[in-house]
Amino acid sequence: MADKAKRIFLLMISAVCLFLLWLVGWQLPEFYMRQNKLSTISIPGHRSVRKHRYILNKTHSILQYDTGEPEPPSKTILFWTTYYSYRKLWPFDKKFPLGPLCPYRCRLTHKKSLYNQSDAVLFHAWTVDIDKLPKWRFPYQQWVLYNQEPPFRLEGAHFHAADYNGLFNWTMSYKTNSDVYSPYGRRGRISGNEKEPTQPRTKFDRKPAAVALIRRCSSTQGRVQFAYELAEHYPVHFYGRCFGQTICQDMPRADASRCVLDFIGQYKYYLAFENSVGCSDYITEKYWVNGLRSGSLPVVMGTSRTDYERLAIPGSYIHVNDFKSAEALAAHLRNLDAHADAYSAYFSWVNKYKYSRNQKWCELCSQLHEQRSGATQVYDSLEQWLGDCRAN
Repeated sequence: MADKAKRIFLLMISAVCLFLLWLVGWQLPEFYMRQNKLSTISIPGHRSVRKHRYILNKTHSILQYDTGEPEPPSKTILFWTTYYSYRKLWPFDKKFPLGPLCPYRCRLTHKKSLYNQSDAVLFHAWTVDIDKLPKWRFPYQQWVLYNQEPPFRLEGAHFHAADYNGLFNWTMSYKTNSDVYSPYGRRGRISGNEKEPTQPRTKFDRKPAAVALIRRCSSTQGRVQFAYELAEHYPVHFYGRCFGQTICQDMPRADASRCVLDFIGQYKYYLAFENSVGCSDYITEKYWVNGLRSGSLPVVMGTSRTDYERLAIPGSYIHVNDFKSAEALAAHLRNLDAHADAYSAYFSWVNKYKYSRNQKWCELCSQLHEQRSGATQVYDSLEQWLGDCRAN
């Protein structure tokens, strides 16, 4: 009899706890909406999204912070997803170094318990799961889609853009038309006596050869085929998992990065071949880091020459589209080998230009404070915005 009474008592306690959880998780947001004259909307046509509801202000206005403070208040950016599989690489629960010139303050966190306090919720396209989105989006929040991959790579990661139409307020990527522009690198002019600390080594006693360093590939890909064709007319050394010749393995991340730059810097040319063709604005660390910082002359392939002229440092690269064939490119490289002045001219940019990694978190933080676009903006056609390009 005592055991039966105990079971009944435990069931009653459980029922009370479930009721309280339901009240906190559902009724309180409804109460919040009624008090603030807010409404919810559902997104039709989505397999999994129908169960999600999003809080929007009927007047389409944004909740503003008090601007009378001498210093803008800190904003909170919540990283909802992991960064690929390396969660430790995201900035957690601290004031992330936004750069000495960043005019605003932000806290970056991965604690989902801070969701209601978050001004931006950031989703990495590579790891976002449509079935694990937050239940609510508040009117003061921006949902930000972060992506640095070409569209065909996202498909391989099971990100189907059409499933997410109408959900994200901002985009953050290498594309110049992103709400938060986040390129792999930026060029700038050197002014006055300014000295750029990341200038490459410009000594020219390097191996008269090109190096290809490719991790993922197949024999049918254009960049691999072109590299093999080039090797028929000019020395090319092949490294990377693609060719079964790995370098700088089993090192801490920072040490491995320096090791790669030192290795590439032994060669006069580095084949900075992107993994895609036709992806507008897609110029990665292959050019900005491996090419420029190593001091090797990058030979680039991927997006158009027009994009390189618009975004890269003038005169700092050789674009394969300037040549009718790999044989013609090889002839140009041999000519540069024979004329040191012509080769060194590709490095004259160091007296005029500088380059830097993008301060993307400061960009996002600044935009949150300035609120350049409202929370009611959403991307209704993500697949169109992402564009279409093919593997290389």
